[in-house]
Amino acid sequence: MLINTSTFPEAEQRAILCVAFAIAHGSQFVSNVPVALANRKGRGVWEVRGLMRFIFITDFTLMVANSIAAAIYAVSGV
Repeated sequence: MLINTSTFPEAEQRAILCVAFAIAHGSQFVSNVPVALANRKGRGVWEVRGLMRFIFITDFTLMVANSIAAAIYAVSGV
């Protein structure tokens, strides 16, 4: 999407898509926060380490990146 903007030519369309991606990644991150916090007390459903930690961090990073991209598209109209 960043390279080929002809798929979504309007900046508003790209902003909406980035918001949808941010919500998707954010919901994954937020739903895993209680599990990670419970892990600290030894009561987690699964351990947030290794690959799971990578996925956890990646969801947070992509949520933030998509939120920033949506804001840039919405404000600048690029």
